[in-house]
Amino acid sequence: MNGNSELFDGDGTRKDREEYVPMELLEVLPFQNAREDPGVIAQMIEQNVEAEPVARFKTLKEFVTDMQQYVCTCFCVIALAWNLDVDGFMTNLAELAGNFGLNMNVVQEPGRKSVGDLPQLFKDFQEKKVNLAIFIINGNAEYPHIKRQGDLYNFMFTQCIKRETISKENVLKNLILKINAKMGGTNWLVDGLSERLENKLVMVVGADVTHPGPNTASWGFAKSVAAVVASISSDLMRYVAIVRQQDQMEEGKTTREEIDGMEGIFSDLLKTYKRCNNSLPDKVIVYRDGVSEGQFNRVLRYELEAMKVACCRLDSRPIPITFIVVQKRHHIRFRPLQGARNVLPGTVIDKEVTQKNDSDFYLCSHKGMKGTSKPAHYHILYDDNRWNADDLQQFTYGLCHAYMRCSHGVSYPAPTYYSHLAAFRARE
Repeated sequence: MNGNSELFDGDGTRKDREEYVPMELLEVLPFQNAREDPGVIAQMIEQNVEAEPVARFKTLKEFVTDMQQYVCTCFCVIALAWNLDVDGFMTNLAELAGNFGLNMNVVQEPGRKSVGDLPQLFKDFQEKKVNLAIFIINGNAEYPHIKRQGDLYNFMFTQCIKRETISKENVLKNLILKINAKMGGTNWLVDGLSERLENKLVMVVGADVTHPGPNTASWGFAKSVAAVVASISSDLMRYVAIVRQQDQMEEGKTTREEIDGMEGIFSDLLKTYKRCNNSLPDKVIVYRDGVSEGQFNRVLRYELEAMKVACCRLDSRPIPITFIVVQKRHHIRFRPLQGARNVLPGTVIDKEVTQKNDSDFYLCSHKGMKGTSKPAHYHILYDDNRWNADDLQQFTYGLCHAYMRCSHGVSYPAPTYYSHLAAFRARE
């Protein structure tokens, strides 16, 4: 190796000549740019430029660490129907879940199964440490058997999907939303929802009672079931539920709207909230579903008073409560003055067709998919928190986007929706 560095003799005079030094005696400095072959450079540019969007964004995700570490879900797919590409379904579902940041490991369960195999299947799931079982079903007949095994006997998460929808991408995306929520994940946050809470800890409650049908007494479902859900996170995205069977008050009467044992239920929910947040809430907002106007006073007398007693027994300071009834069974509809379409989501009507004391309002929070949109009717029966009308309406509208099972706004607040689902599930 040679160089043209400046050399000097012992007397300090400059010596202009090439000097050759053995390569073994040289030290190569780091970070020196070496020119690559032009053909190789062109090939590298072509590979990066021509990458499809899916591959490109997948590459971007590889060097970014998520702030929220997702739980790795070990799941198993069980086919209760014939002639299905179960392997293809599992591959598509796991790949789609990965795109949403949910890691799913597959445990193979070969062969078609039947409802009679469920007890042994769930026993095998426990041994294989499966925490989610996905069942491909023919119709609705298998559903209650699966949920009964998972919810009551084995305390395991289950998810059902009908055979005719397993190849539809939109259905699979919705399935991922449900799975992530069941495993404790958060699909999204509602922008501005917590900003209206003024840095206060708020517990949002939803309550509903589902009643048996006229022909269900002979099936053993003669009593009503009550469900109460409450938020346990400061962002109001995660909820817990408590379900209870209603007592039969008098012979021949099997349905009653006010919830039995509300004091104990509400006390348990407050304790759960405190365990998750290291503090009791500063405010409580209750959205009560399924109450007619003739039952307002009775529900307030039983349920609201029970909530107040539960609060006093857990904390010396009173927790202010706002109690709102949500109604969907009415005949009020709205339309724009111009055009033939539905009113826009977020439309609020609190004059002309409402009470004079500003204690109620109509809110159309969803986009009508077909026909004329039906708004929800909100009655503010009690308000210790002294909400500003606009703030309460905006807060309620935000809760209509906190429903983790749907990617768009729904017709009434998420806690009310969850309470309805919990009561219906318990009755099955």
